[in-house]
Amino acid sequence: MIPSQAEFEASLQRLREQQTESPVVDGKADLPLETEGDRAFFIRHVAALANNVEPSHLIIGIEDRTWKPIGLPENSPLRDSDQTQRRMNQILANRLDPNVSIRYRAYEVSDVVLGLVAVEGTRAPYIIAIEDQQYGGDRTRGEPSYVYRGAIYVRRGANSVIANRQSEVLEIISKAPQMVTDSVQLDEFLTAYNYHDVESEDFGRHALSDRLVEEHLKADAPGAEYVPARSWVSFVFYPVDSGCEIDTVALKEKLQPNQRIGREGQWYHGVPEPFLDMFWIPRATPKEFLGTWYHRKDQIAEKTSHFIRISPLGHIEVGCTYPLFCKHNGVRCFTFVTLIGYLWQMVYLSRAIYRETGFYGETAVLVNLVGTNGTRLADFARGWASPFSPEYLVLREREICYYPNIQIERRLPLADASDDEIETTIREIARDIGAYYGQERPRCFDYHTNEFPYRDYLQRV
Repeated sequence: MIPSQAEFEASLQRLREQQTESPVVDGKADLPLETEGDRAFFIRHVAALANNVEPSHLIIGIEDRTWKPIGLPENSPLRDSDQTQRRMNQILANRLDPNVSIRYRAYEVSDVVLGLVAVEGTRAPYIIAIEDQQYGGDRTRGEPSYVYRGAIYVRRGANSVIANRQSEVLEIISKAPQMVTDSVQLDEFLTAYNYHDVESEDFGRHALSDRLVEEHLKADAPGAEYVPARSWVSFVFYPVDSGCEIDTVALKEKLQPNQRIGREGQWYHGVPEPFLDMFWIPRATPKEFLGTWYHRKDQIAEKTSHFIRISPLGHIEVGCTYPLFCKHNGVRCFTFVTLIGYLWQMVYLSRAIYRETGFYGETAVLVNLVGTNGTRLADFARGWASPFSPEYLVLREREICYYPNIQIERRLPLADASDDEIETTIREIARDIGAYYGQERPRCFDYHTNEFPYRDYLQRV
């Protein structure tokens, strides 16, 4: 998965502090693809990264060993993300068995452009499958490079080399079967509901999210108007490890507000009103648990502002427009404190469901902000000036988001996670969201104490 801008910068900072490469992250000053030697060099490194059997990355435009960003040359074709991704995948086609495809993105960091190749080996081991005995030759820069038919390349420390130890090959094989099962399962869900490509115009859009409407507050009169949603928030939880099975029909009874599954009530305390309604009258079949909520005063089911979907394989998806997104006095904004409060509640809800199901494996948490281009953050904690107050009239450019969408991912063994571990995860997510809007400190926490204003949040929802 391609990291967000904030995640990429945070990873780069950690690498600079450590000043070392690793089996899952490699760095190069440049990566020309002009000669057969250049392309053989690229194939070798991708093959080795894929055989890690876990998400791995090659960062381009980095000073060797120090990880200082030096940037891609002004005329480098690697600055074009889409064209580079297509070209790289063409080079890889039919030269590895099984085939592997990469994802590529160019980032601007510290006034320079860096490239990132994301490799995820879900069908390892990957073997060089060229027609001739060897492929390669002179490189544009550096020594000649070749790959050899039948070779299995691995990462040994910071180097990509041919596996010549039985233990290296056995390690790849021992990891691969589990990863294949998990990847196929997760890709099906993320692809089906358009969560796999954060830069796509269809990101997060599916039949259920298409029913969402935005509530726009009127500046000159009480009440609000509802329009088809261009922006909303969704939280997606899913098992990284296989073995999660949820009886979605039985879950209907267990999620009744008077049941409080998991024999614990903290996730339930203060849960926003829409969830009370969705848990009372959901639609539950062996294929899906589904609840939707619409504005009572309208009594029109098509005007949905919340939904929750739970699959038998353990995927939990929550979507919401107002009160997490609204348009106020012409300004389109995500409400920061309320968004983080919702996330906190949904993490506890998901933990209770996984515990009730008996799934204690690793869980991925995806926070998706859809339609963020041109939006800003509002609804800050105590001590921060409101974006709608007189002292905040001049909007600084860096506090507007110009990315089309935002996706932030964290992984943790959720069912076993402590309150402190959950809080740490949520604070990291809040920091990343704030960074997209130019905030050095996330303003969903109190300015003076750095505490989350939970009492204020509960009064709002």
